[in-house]
Amino acid sequence: IALSMLFCTPAAFAQSTGNSVKSGMQAYKKGDYRLAIQIFGKVLQENPGQTEAIFFQSLAQYQLKEYNLAFTGFSKVAQLSASPGIQSAAWNNAALSSVENKQPGQAVELFKKALQAMPGDEGIRRNLQKALIDLRKQPSSEKEQKQKEEPPMNQDEARQKLQEVMDQERQAREKMKNRNSGNSNRKNW
Repeated sequence: IALSMLFCTPAAFAQSTGNSVKSGMQAYKKGDYRLAIQIFGKVLQENPGQTEAIFFQSLAQYQLKEYNLAFTGFSKVAQLSASPGIQSAAWNNAALSSVENKQPGQAVELFKKALQAMPGDEGIRRNLQKALIDLRKQPSSEKEQKQKEEPPMNQDEARQKLQEVMDQERQAREKMKNRNSGNSNRKNW
């Protein structure tokens, strides 16, 4: 699943703090994600609701595999923004953070929100399909999960388990035989 890199121009966001945001974006584009996070953090100290700074700080956090922080930021942008394009990109990226955190159920719900904001986006639709496939691959019950967690049996354990099953089967046959022999005097009308 590909991260939706929405490099919005400042006009795409309702707010802009000018040079600081541009400096953060330049650091991000150069791959200096720690510096970008630091610059955007300063912008957010002055203006906590600055969606552009939150969005790009979250992108940098995602690149550094800080998926929980990225998720929080993208979710905040999606809730604060009135722009369907920004909401869609933010929900998509929050969903991708959920995928990385091995939470396909949450990712599916967030991809659906992204599609509600931008119904025609084929990239998000593909991401949703991949997340649905991942969700289907998850164990559907605690029993399946427990089976995956149990270590394989050694040969002695396997023999013992086989003997237990054979004993249970023998006992079941004996019960059936006793029932049938007790019913032989009855007439079957």
